[in-house]
Amino acid sequence: DSCHTAVVGETCFRTVVWAMENGIRSNPEWYFGLTPSSSFEVFQGVLHYANQGGCPRPCAPVVASPTSAPMSTPTPAPTP
Repeated sequence: DSCHTAVVGETCFRTVVWAMENGIRSNPEWYFGLTPSSSFEVFQGVLHYANQGGCPRPCAPVVASPTSAPMSTPTPAPTP
């Protein structure tokens, strides 16, 4: 099953932006569980499953992977 995160110029993109900027504030009950700070992909997913805005299933957002470098232990400051 393929995914596609909406991009500028697509109807879904405009629908998601409207939902994030206006819909969540004017009709929060339409977006149960979401907040104005929810991610673009989360909003698109809700619209997809509600068959709104012609939105396809979004791809997962890109998350930076943790580095494999070992963490150094902070050196305590010397006591005067």
